[in-house]
Amino acid sequence: MTGPTGGLSPVEELSEPQLSGSACVRCAAPLGCASGVDLGTRPYPDMPYASWFPRACAGACATVAAAVLALGRTS
Repeated sequence: MTGPTGGLSPVEELSEPQLSGSACVRCAAPLGCASGVDLGTRPYPDMPYASWFPRACAGACATVAAAVLALGRTS
């Protein structure tokens, strides 16, 4: 998930908290239940039967992450 917008780390390099949505998918800051922006469930590359749950900090992280994911860059 890299790109000209600054992008995101490849899914394979994200931590378990980032994959589960308990940490920002872009900056890895911890996210509580009420904080963060849900970016939608995504199929895991090479394993379409498995999913990951990206969330991001509100603001710049969410804007960039949503733009990258909208382009379909999930690996």
